[in-house]
Amino acid sequence: MHRLTIALFLLLSALSANGEVVEKGLFASDNHDAALLLASERIPARLGNLFGFRFLPDPDWDSARPLQVVVQHPPMPPLGHEASGWVQYLQPGQPNTVVWEFEFEEELQPGEWVIFLMQDDVPLFMERFEVILLPEAQFL
Repeated sequence: MHRLTIALFLLLSALSANGEVVEKGLFASDNHDAALLLASERIPARLGNLFGFRFLPDPDWDSARPLQVVVQHPPMPPLGHEASGWVQYLQPGQPNTVVWEFEFEEELQPGEWVIFLMQDDVPLFMERFEVILLPEAQFL
């Protein structure tokens, strides 16, 4: 139990030592200066929605560097994969935005989605979201 506590403490220290998350929710675009449209952990599954977080990097990060984005999500048809990822470059000295965009119908999977930002397989930031299905609008 003691080892688990130490490991958890080290992970949380690593997550907080690299900057801070300043916004999370729905964003207007994937630009670094994109407007936050809705601060929320609950995200509607709708094509075109972009969700994620914005963080301020540690001031010691004074140069651009490649970071890995890993998104864990419910299984997506047709293959049932449960994670997606890409490389994103850190922009030093300014807020950085990490977002997922719903581009295809098969991505609209309700449930827990977790976005990790990592460097050399070490998590720097992790944010959880609940993707929800909304009923279609009823017209009278």
